[in-house]
Amino acid sequence: MSKHTYEVAVIPRTEKGTSAVRRARTKGLIPAVIYSKGNTGEMVYVKASEWEATTRHDINLLNLKGEGIDKLAVLREVQINHLKNQYVHIDFNEVHRGEKATSSVAVRPRLGDIPAGVNDGGILQQDIHELEIICLPTDMPDTIEVAIAGLGIGESLLIKDLELPAGVETHADPEAVVFHIMQPKLQEATAEESAAEPAVVEKKKKEQDGK
Repeated sequence: MSKHTYEVAVIPRTEKGTSAVRRARTKGLIPAVIYSKGNTGEMVYVKASEWEATTRHDINLLNLKGEGIDKLAVLREVQINHLKNQYVHIDFNEVHRGEKATSSVAVRPRLGDIPAGVNDGGILQQDIHELEIICLPTDMPDTIEVAIAGLGIGESLLIKDLELPAGVETHADPEAVVFHIMQPKLQEATAEESAAEPAVVEKKKKEQDGK
């Protein structure tokens, strides 16, 4: 199993409808659905305070437990109302120990790695922060750590360059860039161009207004 299986308490959801969900949210509950192959989704609630505590970790494999419920699952989707800073809905996919599952895993630079290009004045850019992987629950990593110390200025590290843990695979584009080191001058030029664009637009607007 994954290095860490996070246990999340769930409450069976019997009431249906928007008003019931609205009342539950005022009580600090998040509506959620546990999807299983060949079965109708099972409706539950998750305590918002407990979910917020869980999300402080890199979440992959979850043990959902409640009245009559004891399932392994991976996170499928989380809907958030950013204006209210509130979790709106959560979808889980049930997984089984002997079957491969798909999950999104955080991609991180290896702790302590400082790219050679950064030491030379370059700027590290990360283009992919999560990678969709396929593996057995027993092989599911908490994160994908990437060795980036050897990256020089102008160099990139692609998905095909990643050393995935044993038993883990991905169908993502192998040519997609995960990390790259930008040249300082290129970074400055990009920033100058971005700053100049509003001025150009304003100038054109004034010229049009003057016609």
